Amino acid sequence: LRVRRLERHGSEVDSVIAGDRASLNLVGLNRDDFKRGMIISDRELNDTTMIDAQLTLFHHAPKISIWSDVLFLLGTFEAQARAHLLDSNSAAGGDSALVQIHLPVSCNISIGDRFIIRSTSSDVTMGGGEVIDASPLHHRRRPSKLITNLEKIAEGKLTELIAAEVRKTKNVLLHTEIAEKLFNTPAEVKAVIQEGMPDDIVVRSTDETAYLITKNVYEQFLETILKNITAYHKRNPLDAGGRTIQDLIGVLGIGASERSEDFIRLLLDKLMHEGKLKQVGSTWAAVEHTVVIASDMQENIEKIDNYLKNFGMKVPLATEIDAFAKKNRIESKSLNQILRYLTEKKRLYRMEGDTLHADIVNPVRI
Repeated sequence: LRVRRLERHGSEVDSVIAGDRASLNLVGLNRDDFKRGMIISDRELNDTTMIDAQLTLFHHAPKISIWSDVLFLLGTFEAQARAHLLDSNSAAGGDSALVQIHLPVSCNISIGDRFIIRSTSSDVTMGGGEVIDASPLHHRRRPSKLITNLEKIAEGKLTELIAAEVRKTKNVLLHTEIAEKLFNTPAEVKAVIQEGMPDDIVVRSTDETAYLITKNVYEQFLETILKNITAYHKRNPLDAGGRTIQDLIGVLGIGASERSEDFIRLLLDKLMHEGKLKQVGSTWAAVEHTVVIASDMQENIEKIDNYLKNFGMKVPLATEIDAFAKKNRIESKSLNQILRYLTEKKRLYRMEGDTLHADIVNPVRI
């Protein structure tokens, strides 16, 4: 939408600032599109139905229990809500408490926004507070670690706000993504990250990007990579290589993107530095992995190699290859390993399900 005209105290002005009471003439919205509680922003804001907050009750306020029904007001937004005390079982007039507020409808709320609560009949203003997390996880339990982290977040330090965003996900976050969530510049967030993060947050950086992930998830990713590569070697003992970056992106379930590839490379670099992996072409393999071909396997490789070469320009059917292998007591699993091995050694060309021997194809290639 577009702002066509601004007025303050009945006079047209070029700009307004925080604290001004102003009227705006907007183009791009119909009157019916407006709802109570809407705000105007220079960027897209996410809706939420749940917030974490620091709440202070006025001295005359009635006592509230772990779960209480309240009237929640923020700006022009108003709704009946449920307040869940997090660091205590009850709160009386004059007390301050950490609270999670559940809203019946979504609302645009940002960290640092201030609100008030009233009794459900709206006849008593009970207190007010400040939003410390506008998109928290649902705190069904109240462990001491959660309370400690929330107390740190309530202090408003950017380091703790960054850490809180990372703890919400089981994936990796870029510093630019965190900056967008917290309405800070990427440079501000990166500078704070470089000063140091809490012990449960791991930071891995390239020249341009900082990647943040919880220590538990980071260690799980490393362990998963090692286990997957080990399992691959077990299934494919004739393959000197291992898993590609694209393979590992799928294994970790972090979504294919340039960001994912860069982060996987950082993980692989760490495992190589620790002497656990080695790079083989465009794949990564366990350091101790070597291809050892037993005499009976070598004999079977030669049988399949010669069999396919004898087809000449005729393309063998998969059923014919399977039948030959079965006749020579070569198991299906071993056959697949042999075909993959011969392809890797450029003895075979396999395209769209067809298999041709290199000795037939190479002489006629242009």
